[in-house]
Amino acid sequence: MTSLSKGFEYDIFISYRHNDNLDGWVTDFVSSLEKELKSTLKDEVTIYFDKNPHDGLLESHQVNESLKEKLKCVIFIPIISQTYCDPKSFAWGNEFLVFKQLASEDQVGLKLKLKNGNVASRILPVRIHELDDEDTTVLENEIGPIRSIDFIFKSNGVNRPLLNREEHPQDNQSKTFYRDQINKVANASKEIFSAIGHQGSPSKISHYPLAGDRSKYSFFSPRLLTAIGTVGLMLSLAFWLWFSLRQSKLTNDGLKTSVAVIPFKNLNRTAENEVICSSLSEDILTQLASLPDLHVPSPSSSNQYADSKKLAKQIGQELGVRYILEGSILATEDEFRINAILTDTELDEIVWTKPFTRKRSEYFKAQNDVAHSVVTSLHINLRGRSEEFENVRPFDLKAYEMYKIGLHNLENQLTSLPTLNNIVPYFEKALLMDSSLYPAYVGIANSYIMYNTYGRISAAEAYPKIKAALDHGMRLNPNYGPLYSAYAIFAIQFDYDEESFLRYNSKAMELDANNDKIYFNQGLYYLYKQEFKESIEAFVKAGELSPDRKNDYFDWQAVGSYLNRDFVNIARQLEDHVNANTEDERAKWDLGLVYIQLKEYQKAVNILKERTHGTETNWILANAYWALHDTVAYNKVLQYQLQKIERGEYVPPAVIGHIYLARGEKEKACEWINKQIDSKDGGLFWLLMITLDPRLDPLKNQPCYQKLLKKIPRM
Repeated sequence: MTSLSKGFEYDIFISYRHNDNLDGWVTDFVSSLEKELKSTLKDEVTIYFDKNPHDGLLESHQVNESLKEKLKCVIFIPIISQTYCDPKSFAWGNEFLVFKQLASEDQVGLKLKLKNGNVASRILPVRIHELDDEDTTVLENEIGPIRSIDFIFKSNGVNRPLLNREEHPQDNQSKTFYRDQINKVANASKEIFSAIGHQGSPSKISHYPLAGDRSKYSFFSPRLLTAIGTVGLMLSLAFWLWFSLRQSKLTNDGLKTSVAVIPFKNLNRTAENEVICSSLSEDILTQLASLPDLHVPSPSSSNQYADSKKLAKQIGQELGVRYILEGSILATEDEFRINAILTDTELDEIVWTKPFTRKRSEYFKAQNDVAHSVVTSLHINLRGRSEEFENVRPFDLKAYEMYKIGLHNLENQLTSLPTLNNIVPYFEKALLMDSSLYPAYVGIANSYIMYNTYGRISAAEAYPKIKAALDHGMRLNPNYGPLYSAYAIFAIQFDYDEESFLRYNSKAMELDANNDKIYFNQGLYYLYKQEFKESIEAFVKAGELSPDRKNDYFDWQAVGSYLNRDFVNIARQLEDHVNANTEDERAKWDLGLVYIQLKEYQKAVNILKERTHGTETNWILANAYWALHDTVAYNKVLQYQLQKIERGEYVPPAVIGHIYLARGEKEKACEWINKQIDSKDGGLFWLLMITLDPRLDPLKNQPCYQKLLKKIPRM
């Protein structure tokens, strides 16, 4: 007996590990499926199942041409057990992988479009055990997200195949019944057989008459053929119109032209490949995010779904995207093997799954090829950026890895006491290896900007380094979006240049609209303009684009409310936030400031002492200690800061001014704050605190303070 389909030996091939049939489970399954198929399909289906252990398919035997002929089947059903996903096993290496390759190259293809419009694979997994994460990863690397028909009996401490006649079916946590699952396998098989006939390829279903073959079917008269041709043409035109409108909708509907890039699963076991493997999906995301007609959630939005068990449809709804790109990557000493999967979350179907195997030196080509496949399949308009988009500049891979380490360290330092030692040297080493690596220059600039803002380095030292780094980056790539967001913050932090800020930030928005730093820059700008509502909205937007930094941006919202003197409301919000985010050091700092304004000095002391950075570094404690008449504690805070200056360590001059002002020494306070203004240290942040901080209210009527205000640049 041969297959229903021309060119195939069998309709169904059953692949399994022989150990999974020691109790006859697979034999029983095949017998039940044969009966179900007879009542589901009009034609008799042929199933290959090696019931005879001496038929040449033992696991100790080598694959041969006879086996390859048997693997020429329409549907391949692997019985996925706890031992099936083993690269050393015969079933995996010589049946599963071989069929996948054969099916990908034959006249039908591995994926089929069903009559209902969905896409199905000719690999129809039947799963009889819950799998370990490692086995799941191995399987998904080959077929994408597992859409299996499960025959699993699951209860406390139990993970075994579902039996035909269960003694206690009510105890099965999976709530599945053997008869129903057999029916699902039969119905899924029927859909695949129908799809092959539905697609209309002349070589697919041998017993269907071919168009034009009238020797046996005389009722195909010329008139009827003409009518059929006319109807066919009308249907083709209708389909073309529907398809065009659908693609137009995909292009113009914001939701339907959005894709989230979920971190690719790293199948490597070696530490040296970790950095570059984990970077690939983020680099693809960055490349896609540069396109104005494609909405791409930020890495931090997508990263929360790494290793998630949620279905694609649910992830799409939560992220507000139509498509999801996910996959896996395996790096060897010589090459990258990437398996990428694009899923339509609205239709809940796979658009495509593609393997990309590239030499290790072709990392950037691999990145570009995956991104280009997404853009092509979604018909995204490149708006004149095709050359820039399709020609990702290849950097030295070792240098790029070094840059990525520095970038990772920079992002992780944003909410803690920063240090340059584990950040800037990585960027500098990367540039020594590859001087064309322009993102590293932006990394250096952002590092010094941040450290100046946090009062860890003087403006005099930071300014030339930032300027040189940005200018180097501009010469290398004037179309790099993050470069302009760095220029924008530099313009207002150091030059107080409103016109340049607006120009650079607008350009950054044009090139890199999903960059949260753009909205952070806007928030600072609005703070300086005392447009507090707009400032808070900008910080909220930044947090939405970068959920993993949401706490940091919430802290800046708190600063806006504090400078707007909305103390009662922000105190309540900060208290709730700190209770839910006990490690947010910045929020505790902000809450301490607010408590001081509410004259709840002991509360200020208590919350500031919770910070892990140490009591002495919490210089705003000076206000609370002096109000509580604790002069010993106050002097300890003051001496700690003065001794740092004596040791040659940098302390923002305004810090000393604030401490002196806490005990009413207004002239000394003015003297130190004047040094802050002259030095430009801390940039815009300190100008905000000098002009708007309510702790400086006692200075408002002092002549020295009025002189200070006249020196502050205006935008």
